[in-house]
Amino acid sequence: QLDTLHDRVKGGREKLVTFYSAVTNPGCDGFDCKADYQPLLPLMQAWLNREGRQTTTARIANAWFWENYAWRARDCADFHDITFDAWQIFYDRIRIARSYLDHAGLQGDPGFYLVSLTLLRDFGGSRQEIDAVFRNGHAAFPTFLRLDAEYAALLDPSWYGKEGDLGWLAETLLNDPGGDEGQMAYAVVTEEEAPHIPYPHLFLETGLRWDKTKPGLALIEQKYGATNYDWNLICYMALVAIDRPTALDAYKHFEPIWNPAVWAGEDYFYD
Repeated sequence: QLDTLHDRVKGGREKLVTFYSAVTNPGCDGFDCKADYQPLLPLMQAWLNREGRQTTTARIANAWFWENYAWRARDCADFHDITFDAWQIFYDRIRIARSYLDHAGLQGDPGFYLVSLTLLRDFGGSRQEIDAVFRNGHAAFPTFLRLDAEYAALLDPSWYGKEGDLGWLAETLLNDPGGDEGQMAYAVVTEEEAPHIPYPHLFLETGLRWDKTKPGLALIEQKYGATNYDWNLICYMALVAIDRPTALDAYKHFEPIWNPAVWAGEDYFYD
């Protein structure tokens, strides 16, 4: 029973999100793996049929599954290399995903708001629509860290944001929900954006501050522990902030296993 958002795994990630991700994704992101999804199609539908049309979890899981499946239509092609047919399949699957959410009573599950945000991004929703989904989700589940992270990703200037939006969001979360949860939420916003902001601009152009990020990172590590990826990311952020003691401490937790999801390459890491 994953009925609390305080039930989290290492890095502060909600077990509810881990559950949905595990059952809706064969674990082959970034590869041409459409065939890995096809055996799951009848299983996902059978789950919905067995539980009945009123079930919340199965409907959200099916929406999540089809959203993941839509991205597989693009394979690994760069944006400009995606064919018309691939885009057609992508949007067809996104429409199917959205149809599963077109049902009353799903708002009681935090996953509803998370997949709603990603589908708005994929289908080209407006900033106003995205803001409304986040406001409603945050009002219902103010300590949903993954929702904060997903909204932060959409406030990146490459998506829907403008300069200062990320700093505004992080500051807002310090006060709402406030306390330890607010500090962790601030840190999660910074963590979400750190891999996407070119070095060394993370704390120069976003409105995010390292001195406000560090306390939240420490709380997450104390409460839930940290993964190899988390320690790599903390090390990187500390280096960006020219906080060498914190960077060295983080390095000691993961060396010599540097994470390619954080560092551009081995040469980049050792430089």
